[in-house]
Amino acid sequence: SKNASALQPFVLSNVQYFKSNKDMYLWKSAAPIKNYYEDFHDYDQMIAAHIIAEVIGDISNLLNETNKDIYNLLIESLYYVKSIDIKLLLSSFLSQVMKQIGLQLVCDECAVCGSKQINYISLEHGGFICHHCLIDNNKAIYSLDILKMFRLIHKVSYEDLENVECEHEVLDDLLMIMYEFYVSYSGLRIKNINHFIQNDVVKSYWLIDIVLQCRYNKRYEKRDIMDDLKLETIVAHAKSTGYIYQGSEIYGGLANTWDYGPLG
Repeated sequence: SKNASALQPFVLSNVQYFKSNKDMYLWKSAAPIKNYYEDFHDYDQMIAAHIIAEVIGDISNLLNETNKDIYNLLIESLYYVKSIDIKLLLSSFLSQVMKQIGLQLVCDECAVCGSKQINYISLEHGGFICHHCLIDNNKAIYSLDILKMFRLIHKVSYEDLENVECEHEVLDDLLMIMYEFYVSYSGLRIKNINHFIQNDVVKSYWLIDIVLQCRYNKRYEKRDIMDDLKLETIVAHAKSTGYIYQGSEIYGGLANTWDYGPLG
């Protein structure tokens, strides 16, 4: 098609279409304006762009209406993929996405009493929480650097984030925190987020879903869920999602051997 170049992934185009008598929308013409794909310099940037597009699509379906702010966020986020640390960008992006759907996290004071003496981040209360209001089964202790970065991504623009430098360990935890909030409050998951999230609990990327399922399940009251994470749970999850299968399973199974699945 003569319009093929304008309809490729990550290409911003000026599209003209019309509505037929059968209530169908038909292409008339399409002209490319900006090819963001040409700005991506490595695999991580491409994955980040796919995540941004996926989240925007999911949120648009959730809102079920045209939202110009969501569209502008998509364009702005793709532009800064090339110049901001990917994990910092995605953390800020998830913060802005949640604002668009009415989920404003508390990052100036304790979400319960309003105290300025902040000690923790609470998933249950939606942001900062002080020691006085802390609930034992909701304990989340993070370094001062993480608390500062959590507030920063909710306060500054992408342009300001270009000049921010931070340790990789802090950005790892920050992205994990923001993803937890996103999943918990929106009910949506991100397919490729495992490429960027690592922490002490999750030694393999595909275990993240298990960790989050345990955290959000009412049966689990402790934040540290390692005592509840059984091998049977890991195996069942790995088999159901196509990571590994028991060796020769169709013949009854071969002990202590495993075959890789499509995602393995």
